[in-house]
Amino acid sequence: MTATTAAALRTLAGLLLGLAAGVTVAALIPERGDSLLALADPIGTLWLNALKLTVIPLVLALLISGLASAADTARAGGLAARSLGIFAVMLLLSATLAITAGPALLALSPPPPGLAAAIPPGTTLPSPPPLSQWVNGLIPPNIFKALADGSMLQIVIFGLALGFAALTLSPQRRAALLAPIDALADAMLVIVGWVLWAAPLGVFALAFGLGERAGVAGVGTLVHYVGFVSLMCILSLLLAWLLAWVWGGVPPLRFIRALGPALAVGLGTQSSLATLPLMVKASGELGVPDRVTRLTLPLAVTTFRITSPMANMAVVLYCAAILDIDYSTGALIAAAATALLMSFTVVSLPSQITFFAALIPIGTVLGVPPEIYVPFLAVEILPDLFRTIGNVVADVSAATIAARGERKTD
Repeated sequence: MTATTAAALRTLAGLLLGLAAGVTVAALIPERGDSLLALADPIGTLWLNALKLTVIPLVLALLISGLASAADTARAGGLAARSLGIFAVMLLLSATLAITAGPALLALSPPPPGLAAAIPPGTTLPSPPPLSQWVNGLIPPNIFKALADGSMLQIVIFGLALGFAALTLSPQRRAALLAPIDALADAMLVIVGWVLWAAPLGVFALAFGLGERAGVAGVGTLVHYVGFVSLMCILSLLLAWLLAWVWGGVPPLRFIRALGPALAVGLGTQSSLATLPLMVKASGELGVPDRVTRLTLPLAVTTFRITSPMANMAVVLYCAAILDIDYSTGALIAAAATALLMSFTVVSLPSQITFFAALIPIGTVLGVPPEIYVPFLAVEILPDLFRTIGNVVADVSAATIAARGERKTD
């Protein structure tokens, strides 16, 4: 068992114990509920604030360094650039599928009521701005004010501008700029690790409030949520499988037979990186040339996650449905574009670690408050299984597509 999996299981245990304790108090000793909530709520809020503290610097640093890394890879040669182009097309299709399939599935099977009680009392739910106001606010007139206000979309746009500007500098000056940014990202991840070490206690406190306020209905919502996000990840997997057939020219049954061992290891490790040797073997069985395998697959496991925009949009859409947030089509498209951009910032890290960093910029576009994500962090280990195998399928699918393009250029 990896350290990440063990930590996720401890957090899940904290969630289940907290829910059980809260439901028990509400059912058996409701007169003690307020006094116990007065103890639990500050602990949960303190832990949540510590986690949110790292989001803005982490997102900004990862976005700039990720952009620079992808651009440097594209300069390395035609095959690398073509592989990145394939990744971008697959991510765009995944994001498009997310905003079409997600709302449709939620309309067919809406979330059970109850989880809105997870938001601490007094939290103000932001409303999505009108489209004209949203467009006018894309470029921050003062980046320091945007940082202080937590205006995530403005911060992401500034990060993109700074990242592209860094690419125009000389190699020495670019390295001098990126070195402290990379160090900032590493330091923020260390702090995130510290905060997640205390996750069982923080999640227990927050889950106790959920259980006491919402009762059994909150538990039913969590089960429904896991099923919804897992199904959305499976849609990404099916998309990648279809692309391997239509674009890569690999028959579906042959593709799955070759990929079976890699999928088994991915489920066991929750790491697409750990499956890399088996993905290399599967690609060889599918006729992918060695020169393509050696470049495209390592590039894929470090810069490409097809399930990232799909799964992150699924979480945000689910929370928006719980809170009955009314958003426009323009805001939905903007959220999908943000999800696509964020997929390049956190792809090489476990989803439990980057959960808030990935979701907050997307949710800000739709007016979803970050507090609602907390119970879902604790059960992330379950849909993360489908994130992993979806990414494994997509990585090998991209290799088969790149190989077909390589043969055409020979």
